[in-house]
Amino acid sequence: MKTPADDLYDQLASALQRGEGPSLLDAATALLETEGATERVVVACAVVLMRSGKRDAARAGLESWLAEHPPTPAVLTNLAKLQAEAGDGPRALVTVRRALELEPNYDGAVRWWAALLRTRTDDAGYRAALESVGGWRARLLLADEAWGGGHDAEAEALLEQAVELGGGPAMVLAADRLARRGWHEEVVALLSGWEPKTHGLAAGVALARAKLHLHRFDEARATIARLPARVPALEQQLIETELLARGPGEVRAVPIFAPLWASVLPDAALPPLSPEPRVALMVFSDARESELCRSFPLALSDAIRNAGVESYVVLPVVKGQGVVTSAHEWTLERALRFLPPRHLPRSLVLGRFVAGLGPERQLELDVYDLTRPAHPHALRAFGKRTDAELLSSALKALARQLKLPATPHARGDDAWLAALSASLPVFLVGAGAIEARHIWHATRGLEMALGACAGNQDAEPRLLAVSLFVSGMRMGLGGFEDFRAAVLELKTLEQLVRSV
Repeated sequence: MKTPADDLYDQLASALQRGEGPSLLDAATALLETEGATERVVVACAVVLMRSGKRDAARAGLESWLAEHPPTPAVLTNLAKLQAEAGDGPRALVTVRRALELEPNYDGAVRWWAALLRTRTDDAGYRAALESVGGWRARLLLADEAWGGGHDAEAEALLEQAVELGGGPAMVLAADRLARRGWHEEVVALLSGWEPKTHGLAAGVALARAKLHLHRFDEARATIARLPARVPALEQQLIETELLARGPGEVRAVPIFAPLWASVLPDAALPPLSPEPRVALMVFSDARESELCRSFPLALSDAIRNAGVESYVVLPVVKGQGVVTSAHEWTLERALRFLPPRHLPRSLVLGRFVAGLGPERQLELDVYDLTRPAHPHALRAFGKRTDAELLSSALKALARQLKLPATPHARGDDAWLAALSASLPVFLVGAGAIEARHIWHATRGLEMALGACAGNQDAEPRLLAVSLFVSGMRMGLGGFEDFRAAVLELKTLEQLVRSV
């Protein structure tokens, strides 16, 4: 059973993952007073202090804890980071090596130690040091090293060793390395021994995604059925990928000219727009086929309209059946065929998510002036800690290029982006673009929209939740009646409309 201290720690940990720091000093102090100087609290407080520029205090806290307790990988790794920042690299290497002796697969220690070592030794020394660690995470880094030298067979052998040693977590990371290279057959072979109880959910998801890429739909469906928990996005991806493979000639485009919630609330006040269509955005592409490919253009377009410039999103669907998967990149020639002929824009935006140097996403945008389409402007939004930060970075670059009359702002949280994408199927049913029987879980968007309302006073999530509830009830979709009480707890519809 979770305690108040657990809830406070979870909130602090989530904020640290988002990259926050100085604003968390009060929360860190409250957690320390509530739970005392446990390991997790001392480490969390040290990270907050480090990000707030209080390195001496962070170091004192960690050293004080070590004076009274046996060392742990987390405490030693963070102490090593402080030593490195103070210019004592040799001591930092010794400290983090102690952490690896305690737990050779402690993620933070392995990655940080390897990055520090890389700057202080040659290739042979780096490989020898990794081999001396002995854990499965070190083998993944050795595989990266082998790939860098063009030794593919050696790299795959190292991945097999990592999977044998590390089980489920190693499967996930090894599969990701292969998938980024487009080696989906190798993913299936590497993860062929996956067992739900032994290796867990994430490894099974990686195996199912690889089978989807290979269009082994029956095998993918069987793997999804064995997962220890449901994965809504993966089930939807199976539907979409299979539909597109069976009927590529049936693809049509649905333009979205206003915020999703406005289709059900037509009397809501929307910003006045420019007299001619200015910007169109196609759904973005992503080798991982993430739902961000749809939510990013929707959020960008909403923000552009709020700046007074007409903008719309072009959403490809398989006629009557489902949304098109977004793994394949859109070309200008292909995209032009889907633009509404009576509503041609001045600018067309195509985009793709790409892998950054680390686990963070990057977004590349091509902006075409359709009066001179031969010379697109290439923009890049660099990887951020959260999807919402990446969206903000992309919007700033786009606003400069399009010379918007005002600086647009997108709603800034990941829950809203997830709700936008999950809501699309219900609105497409309402528009007659797809049939309700092809939505596997109609209430998913409503659930996520209600989640985005939690602790947030902005009108948009509430408008979206109300619109989805009304749409689902009008169309007789199953499960919506169960959310009546939750929707009624929101502000009245009149209040919401007036607040927009």
